[in-house]
Amino acid sequence: MRKYISFLLSAALVTGISGCASRSSVPDTPTAEEYITREETQPTAEPSAEAPETSEAPGQTTEPVIETAETQQETAPVVVPLDLDGTPIDTTDTSTYYVSDNGGYWKDYVFDGFAWLAEPRGFAVVSLDGTDPEPPEFTPAEFKRYKTGDTICGLMITKAETTVETLYSDSFFNGCRVEFDGTAEITGYIYYVTESVFLEDEGDLMFAPTAEGCTLPVLYNATVNSFSNPRETFTNELRWGNEYDRIFALGNSDGYAGEDWLSLIPQDGTPVKVKATVKNITAEYLNDSRKSGNGYYRAAIQSLELD
Repeated sequence: MRKYISFLLSAALVTGISGCASRSSVPDTPTAEEYITREETQPTAEPSAEAPETSEAPGQTTEPVIETAETQQETAPVVVPLDLDGTPIDTTDTSTYYVSDNGGYWKDYVFDGFAWLAEPRGFAVVSLDGTDPEPPEFTPAEFKRYKTGDTICGLMITKAETTVETLYSDSFFNGCRVEFDGTAEITGYIYYVTESVFLEDEGDLMFAPTAEGCTLPVLYNATVNSFSNPRETFTNELRWGNEYDRIFALGNSDGYAGEDWLSLIPQDGTPVKVKATVKNITAEYLNDSRKSGNGYYRAAIQSLELD
């Protein structure tokens, strides 16, 4: 019995010593009340984001790249505008052109000083009874690059512009505009616009040249080298087709008040054949109709007589 009690006392002593040694190396687990108290008194550390790897020198920072219209423009592909014959147009001299920037990858380059023109060949038909005239045998014109100061058909070029459009990686020849100094004699049918219609106002004097009346230079456009089917006018039975791919606008009758020849033109819209001397001649054609309704030939009448 004494041995058994002695054994129990020895075991308890060993266990106590072992427990004290264990508690001395492991922190005490706090009670619930102690845990709350410690959480309230300890400062809260802000969470730290892991810094990204960088190869920059100490003290340098990298600004984030924000995509804007300017940065998109900088990354747009560089497209060289091409002339009508496919040759690149010089863009180093910015004084000779301007850019109409439509945003993104679409630009219009308007070059000053040259345009594409051809000598007329006398391709024109007119019908007065509403029937389609027979198109003539037609051969493509020879267009050449004319500069400001050059002369063609007895007219001097005083202003010339060429427009080229670039879109993404492509270049498109858009058209030309030209102004002439001098006079020309034209023959054909003139008529009075009786009511305002598309691109024509009441009182406008419109003119369809006949073959012998094709004396003005032919301005390049996208369809001029394929003689199209004759077209009808808006206000009478006249049908026409010609190498200019349009009829001529010769001003409004209001601007000719007092001219003796004005009474020769019936105000009911009936076409009459005349021979006229014209001045202040301008022509324009742009494939993009948002700028010119495709194009025009305009002139002012200096003198006019029945033919």
